[in-house]
Amino acid sequence: MTTTRVLCIAQPKLRSATAKVLTCEPAPKKPVAPMAKGSKFVVTLDQTLLYPEGGGQPSDTGRIGTAKVLYADKNSEGEVHHYVDSKVEVGSEVEVTIDWARRWDNTQQHSGQHLISALCETHELFPEFGNTDSWEFGSQACTVDIGPCNLDLIPQGETLESRVKALDDHCNQAIREHRTVFNRQMKRSELEDENGNRDPMLRSALPTKVKGDLFRIVEIDGIEKNACGGTHVENLAELQCVKITGHSWKASTKILTLSFLIGQRVLDRFDKCCARESAMINDLSCKREKLPDLVQQRLQQLTVANRQVKALSDELVQFLASDMLTKASEGKVVGTFRDCESAFLHLLEKALSEKIKASEGGPRAILLCCPTAFLFADYNEGTPLLSNKDMLSSLLAEFGAKGAGGKKPIWQGKSITGVKERNFKKAMGIIEEAAKDLRPEWQHWLRTAHRRCCTQAASSVPREETRPTHRWKLPIAGEVRQRSRERVVPSYPSYESVGITEFIDLQSIGGRVKVKMKDWEVREVGIDGKVARLPFETGVEGWREVEEKMQTQTMHKLESFTPSDGIDDTPLPDADSTEVLRKAFWEGYSMKAEEARAFVLECCGEEALRNVELFLDMHRANAGTADAPAWKHVLVCELPSTFTKSDVKKIRGAMLRIIEEITCSASSKFFANKTMLSLSSDAETSSMLERVLDAGDVKRFMSFYMAGYSPDFLDLHFRLPEGETAESHLQDFREKIRLKLKEVRFALNTEEEAEQDAYPVRVSWSRAFSQTGLIGRARWRFVLHKVNIDMPTLQSHLERRLKLPRDSLHFAGLKDKRGLTYQFATLPATHSPAEIQFAIEDLCSTLKRGWAQVDNFETDNTSRKLQYGMLMGNFFRVRVRGVPQGASERLKSLRELGFVNYFGLQRFGWALDGGSQHVRIGGAILCKDYKRAIRNWMKPPKGDTTAQAEVFRQWLADGDSAKAVSSLRELSTENNRDLNWWIDALLIVGDNGEHWKYRQAVKRLPRSVVHLFPNAYTACLWNRLASKRIKEGGLTVRVGDLVAVGAGDNLEELALIKTEEDAQKFELTDVRIPLLGLSTERCPVRDAGVDVHALYSDLLDESINLGEIGPWARDGIDFDLTPHVGCRVVIKTIARPLVVRPVALHAEEEWKMDWGENVKRNMLLDFYLPRGSYATMLLRELGVHQALGEPDGDS
Repeated sequence: MTTTRVLCIAQPKLRSATAKVLTCEPAPKKPVAPMAKGSKFVVTLDQTLLYPEGGGQPSDTGRIGTAKVLYADKNSEGEVHHYVDSKVEVGSEVEVTIDWARRWDNTQQHSGQHLISALCETHELFPEFGNTDSWEFGSQACTVDIGPCNLDLIPQGETLESRVKALDDHCNQAIREHRTVFNRQMKRSELEDENGNRDPMLRSALPTKVKGDLFRIVEIDGIEKNACGGTHVENLAELQCVKITGHSWKASTKILTLSFLIGQRVLDRFDKCCARESAMINDLSCKREKLPDLVQQRLQQLTVANRQVKALSDELVQFLASDMLTKASEGKVVGTFRDCESAFLHLLEKALSEKIKASEGGPRAILLCCPTAFLFADYNEGTPLLSNKDMLSSLLAEFGAKGAGGKKPIWQGKSITGVKERNFKKAMGIIEEAAKDLRPEWQHWLRTAHRRCCTQAASSVPREETRPTHRWKLPIAGEVRQRSRERVVPSYPSYESVGITEFIDLQSIGGRVKVKMKDWEVREVGIDGKVARLPFETGVEGWREVEEKMQTQTMHKLESFTPSDGIDDTPLPDADSTEVLRKAFWEGYSMKAEEARAFVLECCGEEALRNVELFLDMHRANAGTADAPAWKHVLVCELPSTFTKSDVKKIRGAMLRIIEEITCSASSKFFANKTMLSLSSDAETSSMLERVLDAGDVKRFMSFYMAGYSPDFLDLHFRLPEGETAESHLQDFREKIRLKLKEVRFALNTEEEAEQDAYPVRVSWSRAFSQTGLIGRARWRFVLHKVNIDMPTLQSHLERRLKLPRDSLHFAGLKDKRGLTYQFATLPATHSPAEIQFAIEDLCSTLKRGWAQVDNFETDNTSRKLQYGMLMGNFFRVRVRGVPQGASERLKSLRELGFVNYFGLQRFGWALDGGSQHVRIGGAILCKDYKRAIRNWMKPPKGDTTAQAEVFRQWLADGDSAKAVSSLRELSTENNRDLNWWIDALLIVGDNGEHWKYRQAVKRLPRSVVHLFPNAYTACLWNRLASKRIKEGGLTVRVGDLVAVGAGDNLEELALIKTEEDAQKFELTDVRIPLLGLSTERCPVRDAGVDVHALYSDLLDESINLGEIGPWARDGIDFDLTPHVGCRVVIKTIARPLVVRPVALHAEEEWKMDWGENVKRNMLLDFYLPRGSYATMLLRELGVHQALGEPDGDS
């Protein structure tokens, strides 16, 4: 065992060093500390920069080579153990680096604690002060326990608060005096004499466990000396400032606890307080000095309102109790299902029990339910119903509760799954069944009450399904429901129009799938091989069968996710670096012009600086000319990937400083091996800003805008034209500028007075986190359960509510909107799971139908972005209604042969001009005919008679965008996503817009929408090619087929069949048909010798003749749309199975007797399909009629 040399003791500001790896052993299965969780190896070095945890100071983090150090500690022999996430080669020379931001924060807090403890004693602020008892280092604030001290002896006229304020002042005075902090090695004889009397400056006794006669002493000049092994500042000025944020005193122990912030933490807390105060000012529309009075006033108003609500609630429960007892006068059980909170059930039960006890012969039991809870009370002598354990177990199962309890006669609980009207009805039936053992006359009473209560519940609850995750409340007086818009359900395109024509072995079992949520359930099987489920779901046999199969497959490496402890309270640390990037930008922008030029020259080279000057010269040359280009762009340079995002942001700030005389933006685009820096300007945007702002304010605004998303705001003054009001002028400006500057908000500043020719405006961001700041940072992975909500709507709302940038919610694919869907999704860990769940509930509260919930949170410890297609497949549960007897026995062909793996009709949108709307839009985008794409997108389906459809028809005829926008705004509502997209597109296009404006309109669409259309086009061509293969080649493998011969590393190994002998070795399920697209660097289709474009040449000609794509497609199609549509969209060539066999296919027949002799028979189908396969195509093979309504994408 070797003592590790800890370099940070002597050189606390050293950030990197080389070291030799001595050992690398597997980490203990049980983490030695919370920070060590996730470590895989323990490494020792001959020397280290990382401070090991000890003396109250937390461990440093950093890197050893490429391995991330999560934690470091030191044993009694002085050997430092580094807990890392990957293996390091023993004997190698490695570079050791530290997380400097964390180290510096630890250093500031530790030195600040020394200062606080010392000044408590030297200034005798707290009577009978003993010593520092302990101190605790928190991620948000630190605490120090001092004592014992007797606060009762504080002189009269002074308070504990005044003494704490004095301590605050003394600390900051010492910082202003720039006192030096010494770190020395001293002998015991220099600190204590022979009699044990220590140096007066030495605040505490020397430790007895130190080996040898040398002690490391930290001395604050003129204040104290103390033995300490931690890292410290070299001068108190480096602490910046000290703030005591709180205090508490325990009289029993006489220990005073002080909470404090040091240095950067004080500034961070101040920024948050300012942002919070500004948000309150904006929300309350008041001036800063009036905020305290207004908050106090609102609290008083809330108190009065709460009293009024309580009085009205008491009055309401009395009325309801009387009404319920009147309606159930013949029975002995009364119940109701209410749209309320569980607390309201208790009020209602109390009112009912009082009335029941005061009456004779009335009901003797109560069942009350709401969407989240239930309450049952048995007022019969001896509570016979509460003693029936079988009945109570059945009620628990019906309500989806883990348990219930309470003091007799009440039995209550909370539902995990959510209580619905049907659960209430069944529960009343269960109680009726349980009461059969009671006196015979009870049966009549129960049946009568059951019928009456179910009628009452049906009249008080909307017919559609209730939402289990809704935050249910009593109606508020004056509340206005959002009006419903007109709705039409167009038809799907025909099977033949999108290439679906063939069968493997049509069974024609009959039946139909209805538009009912409970009839269609989809569960994603994630990249960890697990079926998506909520915490309380135990699963079915098919789930286990699928999960076992995932463990044996060889093509994909399964990821591993471990649920984290304590994730419900706070977001994950290091989830965002937006603020770090903003600070880097301001570092570059705050340079002087010459300093900025030198910095850009040093980082980017002479050519980059020449390009910046070229951009500047272009603007100077075109200044004042009428025919100057509206948009200018210059690629400045390409930087190697060694430049961090902070480095790039700082360079962008410096570039903006160099050319600050013109209004422009500096942008960066990150790739795997390089970063591209460019400058661009838009004459229209510049003109809009210069019309309302003077030159200085334009510069301030552009620097604020280029610094990026933040909770900060910027106060400006807008010029006010004569004859206009500030409100109307600002509204007009907002309408124009929002299409140019995304996510920037402009609001009247009520804190300042308006002038005659100008008015104050506050600029802020609608988002608080940047996309760049979130890349590579911590994320949550969770299960998303939704029904009747399309994913783009949910994604848009969630990102706005959490102030995250667009496309922050990642998921592997769209699911059927009308079904019960369960899928995995990820979000940046900038918010706690509780905040994410609340945001989902907030969305549900605005919808008239549908719900969503999230649960089963895990930390996403993979470095991979969850993208389209990153799933193993989907597990389906489908109810086919109206099947003949024995239908479940006619699935042998499906099990053995499978079905043609067509893309389903959900992929292709609605019918348009005899074909598919999505196909025509996708063909136009692939040919860069953006005008045709937008016009097809806005063309209403045949039979659509809604008001918005008439607006679009008129626009397609006359091209008057202004009139169309005005009409659409009258229809638009907050959550009407499509209408808002159409309005934005029309504003960009204008009247008879040029081609480039249509392209800008396409770029405004979310990536998930843009990605949908070109994929629909290539899917249609694939369907036609698959049908052609089945027609010409039959159901056997033939020469010329492309087949899968192996799998691994997420790709299949493919080969062409060259002989009949080879063909006999494979089945039809091995045959692959490639999709038309771009051949990437690793392309098994190309490697197998298949010319994809030649394969599709005839089908492209056919598509041109059908009007789905322009004739210039014959010259070639660019499948990388990224440079043209503003987001990464690449249509790749992949091999898709021609035929698929379902896994874990199970069928169960259900039946029930209808009135008379009629029997209704259904079939419940469970099965798994690999990713990209459609359950609707499996049902087509069985001859099942499908009426699944509106699509939301891939099954």
